[in-house]
Amino acid sequence: MFNKTEQNYPIYDRELLGVMRGLRTWRHLLRNMTHPVLVITDHTNLQYYREPQKLGPRVNGYVAELAEYHMQLVYKPGATNRADGLS
Repeated sequence: MFNKTEQNYPIYDRELLGVMRGLRTWRHLLRNMTHPVLVITDHTNLQYYREPQKLGPRVNGYVAELAEYHMQLVYKPGATNRADGLS
């Protein structure tokens, strides 16, 4: 759940915040893995999180934390992206 302030974030920021919360929850298992952590999203703009010139200031705060994860972000359109129980 997003608090009142987070509910007003642009969609890109909310999507990345959701990814961050998932990574933080499973941090003890995912950090410093040799195999990539596969993150499937239906939000194509998240692919730009590695390009700081395209990020807003709120998202730039996550970049250092994201560097702790060997993460592979995969875009999959919503119609073909079935959520599972962990989502």
